[in-house]
Amino acid sequence: MLPKTLIREERMSPELRESRVALLLLALSVVSVLVFGAATLIGLTS
Repeated sequence: MLPKTLIREERMSPELRESRVALLLLALSVVSVLVFGAATLIGLTS
């Protein structure tokens, strides 16, 4: 089952792959901002 999905991923259009990469980068930046904010709050309270 896994190889079939890998083959399908390779056949994806470049536009779709780029949008997926952009979404991944956006999610990573949001998570890093949340982590930084939480660390700052923890640092301020303690």
